[in-house]
Amino acid sequence: MRALLALALLAVAPAGAAGEAPLCRAEVVLEPARAFVGEPVLHRVRIVQRREVVDMRWETSLSFPAFRAERILGPGGPREHGTATETIEERRVLFPARAGRLALPAARIACESASRVETAEVPAAALVAEEPPAEGRPVGWAGLIGPVEVSVHATPDRVALGESVSLAVTVQGETNVWAAPLAFSFAPDVAELFERPSELGRDMGRSLRLRWYRSFDLVPRRAGVLEVPELRVAWFDPKTRRWAEARAPAISIVVSERKLATPGERKLAAPAERKLGAPAEPAPDVPPAAGRPARTGRLAAAALALGAVLGLGAGLWLGRRRSRSQRPVPAPVRGEERDDVRAALRGALARGDADGAAGAAARLLRLDLEPALPGARSLAAEELAAAAPGALAGAVALLARLERARFADAEPAALLELAREAERAAR
Repeated sequence: MRALLALALLAVAPAGAAGEAPLCRAEVVLEPARAFVGEPVLHRVRIVQRREVVDMRWETSLSFPAFRAERILGPGGPREHGTATETIEERRVLFPARAGRLALPAARIACESASRVETAEVPAAALVAEEPPAEGRPVGWAGLIGPVEVSVHATPDRVALGESVSLAVTVQGETNVWAAPLAFSFAPDVAELFERPSELGRDMGRSLRLRWYRSFDLVPRRAGVLEVPELRVAWFDPKTRRWAEARAPAISIVVSERKLATPGERKLAAPAERKLGAPAEPAPDVPPAAGRPARTGRLAAAALALGAVLGLGAGLWLGRRRSRSQRPVPAPVRGEERDDVRAALRGALARGDADGAAGAAARLLRLDLEPALPGARSLAAEELAAAAPGALAGAVALLARLERARFADAEPAALLELAREAERAAR
């Protein structure tokens, strides 16, 4: 029995117990070992293994509490070849989430050769994180550590009422770009802004460059020149210990009263436009035909006028049908888009933000109507009411009430009540 126990202990003895070199050994390097909250820190795990190793696996995985971790390079990392060993390096960029002494727990790897299996510890490590200095800190700073670049693009730069503009904002740099506060503010009677889900792009190599993409739908509410204000993003430079600011210039968007008609539509619409306001041209005096009373001439003129009106109506109807058939097919509603809008609505209701809640509620109703009424994202409530089947009449009527209240300076309590009603009515 004692002999069997001795053999078992030899089988699990640590590397080097019989004078043999260990199959693997590991070390951890943090650069720098002291950083600001949000500053990128390079975390390297160097594993040196003998060439006889046929398999290396993690028995206890790495963990990064109080950090956001972004891996760079592919699995296995760069390899360095020596005479009897091979070095594997795993690299990650860590972003401290809070100030203090932040611990990185130890891990464990298992290395296997043709004749034995050994384990080796990946040592624990620690990083000291501190907040940037309060002196000179900009009021709008939200934790961004720089340097970064910011850009804003608007497409198109000319729209008509009822159409929307796509705003694309990009923040890029080798740092925590997602901390950039990107806020545009528009009065409710000027424009309405709807945010789409954001995306994070990564350029991975020996370093990590990040691009944070934010996109918005901007819907103008009155004609004129709509100004997208200059975007300013404050950041802190850990190397110089100074505050700085990235800027994207303002953008002007021309908003017209309505979409310009085609030449054919303008020709058809001309009589209607004169009827609405412009004085009609005087008709020439034509004497009645011989042997026919003047009354008959007036009846004939009336019949001709009626035919012209009916022809105009038919032409406009056909033109509208043709223009509708040529409209681009709207993008489908994504589930995450609806979830984001619903979350924004709930957050605004919880804060008592009447304007924010009403805007999110209108957006949510429009997203619910979009599958059955393509274009509901941008059509006026009156247009939706004309096209909506009976089953959707209630939702369209609620949207109309909500938008009338929003643009009529209704009391905040009334807006909040309508937003709650929309939340209950939405799917």
